[in-house]
Amino acid sequence: MPFLGTTPTQGFVGANPKQSFTANGSTTVFTLTHPVANANDLEVFVGNVRQEPTAAYSAAGTTLTMTEAPDTGLNFYVINKSQAQVTTTLGANSVSTSQIIDDAITGAKIENNPTIAGTLGVTGESTLTGGAKVNTIKHTGGTTSMTIDSSGRVLQPARPMFHANGTSTSWVIFSNGSWTKLVIDQTPTVNVGGHYDNTNSKFVAPVAGVYHFYYKVYGRVQSGGAASTYWQSRFQKNNGGIAGYGSHIMAYQYTVGGTDEIATYSANISLAAADEITVHAQSTGSHNGEYYGIACEFGGHLLG
Repeated sequence: MPFLGTTPTQGFVGANPKQSFTANGSTTVFTLTHPVANANDLEVFVGNVRQEPTAAYSAAGTTLTMTEAPDTGLNFYVINKSQAQVTTTLGANSVSTSQIIDDAITGAKIENNPTIAGTLGVTGESTLTGGAKVNTIKHTGGTTSMTIDSSGRVLQPARPMFHANGTSTSWVIFSNGSWTKLVIDQTPTVNVGGHYDNTNSKFVAPVAGVYHFYYKVYGRVQSGGAASTYWQSRFQKNNGGIAGYGSHIMAYQYTVGGTDEIATYSANISLAAADEITVHAQSTGSHNGEYYGIACEFGGHLLG
């Protein structure tokens, strides 16, 4: 009768369970092809009659011992029940982590150059070997984030960092008596995290903290300015002036008509997330000032 219903996904198969022997009427000890634990693992047949375990025979390991030697010419064989195997075909997506022993999967069983999507959580101390290339390692307990190239160099440390120059190769006017934002718009040579906006010549703080900033302004007062005319430069926060910071973040009195001067300054400034820092300049006196964009620099990084 044919099988009705869904074919089972598992069954029992014998892995060569039958073993025949030659009976000679005197031999009582025989060697089994496969070991057994005891007599109950075997079905022994002498003259096609099944024998009683432990009474007619004993067995241990690969040794079968008969109580009496089978007569010459009798059909003498054993069935090794301990060799029965269960074969199972697992369904797709049917194995979960609960079926896998902890630490059972070795490195040899992991795909070479695997692609890991999403978040990979690593605890304790971990080592990357073999020139590992990692785009981003992020510590979820804080703002730690870095990029490591195949040479092991840290390209993106946890703290934002930038350095940029202007692009103008001609003198640009900044007004007499009015603070003018300097255009420092060259693509930054360093811009870790992408927080310097060279299109708008400003740094935008990604997180609250104390930042160290520096600038160099190559400027002058236009020719003809009086001796009392000078130009000055400073950082500005959120384009709203410098109130609350004081004159210590200003660079003053780079004079006078037509003489090229360089103003440099640095300062540590506390910022909230999304605060902006820019560099401004103005002249004071009778004439406007000018700056040479490509010779100006602006940079900084997060201290903590």
